Amino acid sequence: MTSDKQPDAKTPVNDDIVNRRGDSDLLGDRTAVPGNEGETLEKPLSEQFAEIIEDAKTLAEIEIAYYRAKVEANVGATKKILAYFGFGLALITAGLTALIFGLLLTLTPYIGAGAATAVVAGSSLLVGGAFIVNSIRRAKGLPIDSEKL
Repeated sequence: MTSDKQPDAKTPVNDDIVNRRGDSDLLGDRTAVPGNEGETLEKPLSEQFAEIIEDAKTLAEIEIAYYRAKVEANVGATKKILAYFGFGLALITAGLTALIFGLLLTLTPYIGAGAATAVVAGSSLLVGGAFIVNSIRRAKGLPIDSEKL
């Protein structure tokens, strides 16, 4: 054997290891070698790949379950937010409708209908806007990121 060559590597078998141990009685049961004589200690490559594939499948199933739970947690909060948003949108629509009818009433007789229209439309727009702002704040607070969940 020259310096540029590596010694031949071979998979150790149980009987080789037992022969190299020397006096194994001094070490007690800790030197027990699993398997039969001549049996290789490593698992076959196909079995190792099968275990890796099984681990990958298990990891994928766990990841899917995690994200499914994350989505289910957000669905309830999203429904509430959409209800607030819808109610706010309805009030804003009512306010705009009142504003239009109020302008018609104001322009027709040239009397105090403008003040009443301003009060109704302004309060509807104010309350509707408050609902919209509230729904936007709640939407920003959803635990979408894993740090918040």
